[in-house]
Amino acid sequence: MNFTEFGWNGINFEVPEDARFTRFAGDAKRGSFMFESDEYLIEGKWEPIPKRRQSISVIATTLIEKMGEQYKKRGRLSSRAIKVLEKRDARVYTHDALFMVVKEQVDERFYLWYCDESNRIVIMRFIFKTFDENSRKIIRKVIESFICHKEDPNVWSLLNFSFEAPKDFYLTEAKIAVGRAHFVLTAKKVSSFSERISTLIVDYYSLANVVFKDTYKNIDEWFKKNYEKDLFKQLKKRKIKFVPEEQRKLLTHDLVIKNGISKSGMSWRSTTLYTNLSWYCQESNRIYTVTMASSLAKPIFLKRKISEIEYSGLLESLLSSFKCHT
Repeated sequence: MNFTEFGWNGINFEVPEDARFTRFAGDAKRGSFMFESDEYLIEGKWEPIPKRRQSISVIATTLIEKMGEQYKKRGRLSSRAIKVLEKRDARVYTHDALFMVVKEQVDERFYLWYCDESNRIVIMRFIFKTFDENSRKIIRKVIESFICHKEDPNVWSLLNFSFEAPKDFYLTEAKIAVGRAHFVLTAKKVSSFSERISTLIVDYYSLANVVFKDTYKNIDEWFKKNYEKDLFKQLKKRKIKFVPEEQRKLLTHDLVIKNGISKSGMSWRSTTLYTNLSWYCQESNRIYTVTMASSLAKPIFLKRKISEIEYSGLLESLLSSFKCHT
């Protein structure tokens, strides 16, 4: 059984390659995700640690009560109550955790713990059609590789590509459809006399040599014909004058790079820098397009200047971390 890295909202672990990423919700503070296959389900949830902290055992009891309420609403709960078949101490990453096996119609295995570093309660749930040695291997691999906090940038890794982004970039939009994935990460710093917003837009299109058979070999033409108008809508701009930059490489791929700048506002003036990087990855047969926008807004009587060194450093860090095929 082969495993691959998964990174999402500051959480990282290894998941079986045959697992399908089917659901997701929320952000780094409160959210969830789910992997499914024909034989098992893996679900992760997290929420902020409450001010009035309770023991993890109380959290587990509340979880079981909520399960019972949900099953009754769906008409699933039999006359028998949900049973706790096993409960013991465990360890996940650097945290003390609770492991338990709960049975209603099938056995469900849970790990629960507090991550003080990320201020989250984390719950991992495993359900198997048949619990065997492969099931044990999956749980062991997921839990032993699990990382729920770290000092380094967050790793976003799924759907056979990955990149790193600073921890203050939060997922604000995500759409995964057949043939296309779309992600938006946003960082915002606001004070009395300034507002700085950085946005990272990542899109990819699958089966590029079929869907875009006329343009996939000419990414500049593809961008103008198939993506430019959509990007302007995403950026909420009628038009941006992009200036092409000299091509460079990402791994073995030729990058088409475009830079732009816009200024807007009256009493508050805003300056925004844009960079778009697009390329065709032959190994995955995908077209990737990544856009970074960084804006600084201040009252008209104050000077505003975006640090190009900081902007370029962030862009280079992102680019050096990007893996478009695994």
